[in-house]
Amino acid sequence: MTAAVLPFRRKFDPDSPEAEDSYERVVQRMNWLNTTLGSTRARCHELERQFLENDLLARSGPRRGEPLMERGRRGRLHELFECRDALIRKELEYKLLRHELRAMNRDLEQWTLAQRSEHLQG
Repeated sequence: MTAAVLPFRRKFDPDSPEAEDSYERVVQRMNWLNTTLGSTRARCHELERQFLENDLLARSGPRRGEPLMERGRRGRLHELFECRDALIRKELEYKLLRHELRAMNRDLEQWTLAQRSEHLQG
């Protein structure tokens, strides 16, 4: 027998005073992540390209356009690692929010069906 990990989540209650705000927060956060994911992916791809093509040039200062020295290369590598970490975190958060939104929508559908049923019986 395998153990399944079940996430704990409070059932979405459309009748609660905070229902609209909590739903809106999830949607707004997903929209923000969706917008920033593109730019983060592009930045990571650009940094990866620089390393693959050995195109590591100074971006500013008196050495602008010249190949980076060891210190600059280390800094650019650190930037790449941070970019990849940010991308992974954003993708995970987006995935979790997408699951939460689906669950909220299922709860909303169940609530709607229950309301209809009560209305038809009443």
